[in-house]
Amino acid sequence: MRLRPSVRAGRVVAAAVMIGASGVCAGCGSHSGVRLDPMGLPTNKAITQLELSSHPEAQLRYPESVVVKAVGSNEVATRDSEPDPAYVGAILTTTATATQLYAWYADWLTARGYHQVTYYLMSDQTSGVAWRSPGGREQVQIGVFNAAGLASQQHISAVVSPGGVVYEQAFVGYRVNTH
Repeated sequence: MRLRPSVRAGRVVAAAVMIGASGVCAGCGSHSGVRLDPMGLPTNKAITQLELSSHPEAQLRYPESVVVKAVGSNEVATRDSEPDPAYVGAILTTTATATQLYAWYADWLTARGYHQVTYYLMSDQTSGVAWRSPGGREQVQIGVFNAAGLASQQHISAVVSPGGVVYEQAFVGYRVNTH
């Protein structure tokens, strides 16, 4: 926290401003006109994979999970009004069941103010859950794959322990396009 003095009616008043690692206060505009949400992500420019990766949610892994492949993308413009969102995460395997996996993520995320929202399955997934951040734009998404479907559709092979699952963990940054 930095203190900025200001002068009001001949008196000096110290105003506290929260300054993030980027040197820009969350929720404020920077000198370049970039506006940030409460998590420090831009609201008026494309979000990058790198910006998302600085948050703990980007590396949130069920204990003892094994990374099969890191995944992620910067925000990409589309023909319609909303861009494809930026995301960062991984495809992983675990000895846990899907129920245990979802319960662990629910405990961690709800303790930090996240709430469950609708999750849209990909064709090679058997189940999934998503949680929205307290600020309302970012999500943590967990999707469990059918291992054979993952191999045939995405050409990603994963060895899954009996009773375990292969899953994707993604931290997604949605930017509402206001144009």
